Amino acid sequence: MACVADAPGPSATLFAPVATLLLPKAAPPLAAEAAEPSAIDPVATAPVPMAMELIPVLWLFRPMATAPDLEAISALTPYDQGGNMDVPDTKPGNTLYLPVRVPGAYFFTGDCHAGQGDGELCGVALEITAKAMLTFDLIKQKRLDWPRIESPDAYMAVGSARPMEDAARIAYAELITWMVEMGWDRWEAYQALTQIGGLYVGNMVDTTYSLVASIAKEYVRHNS
Repeated sequence: MACVADAPGPSATLFAPVATLLLPKAAPPLAAEAAEPSAIDPVATAPVPMAMELIPVLWLFRPMATAPDLEAISALTPYDQGGNMDVPDTKPGNTLYLPVRVPGAYFFTGDCHAGQGDGELCGVALEITAKAMLTFDLIKQKRLDWPRIESPDAYMAVGSARPMEDAARIAYAELITWMVEMGWDRWEAYQALTQIGGLYVGNMVDTTYSLVASIAKEYVRHNS
């Protein structure tokens, strides 16, 4: 991944391998007649829906952010400079652009997720410890209001807010701004995203919700 800035500060790129986690097959459930009712373990007798399933490991970092210029914001909170977005696309191979609003940027990151579904339904993912290599680049004289992500196939923007529709509005507005910077007319970008834009929920459990708006690069290149 990587990040970006409009004042003195960095841009980060994360490199990590892709792997697969193999879950062991659970023991067969106990038959009710095999034990006295008082001795039956309700956990052991429950069905096991994920025996021997392969789960792809994402290797995404949950909080990735630069320091705000004024207030101190909890690392649990997603905000306009990144934070605890819980966005699966902050992963190896993608570039994350973050605003820089203080000298030195004070970039920080935190726990790594080996896997996470959209929305992070129960509030936690496959939380793991990890080591990562980060490289930073500075884009000078570049204004950025919200985090942006570039993958090999798409451009994305992240919006974090409550209610959720505000997060969607922010994400799409930032993506339209990016498309305009690449040569699109603003209203044509608005119409194009209405027809071919993508949107998913990164988290719906944190202090603010994070949504990701996207457009495939093939459409952007065709129009620019």
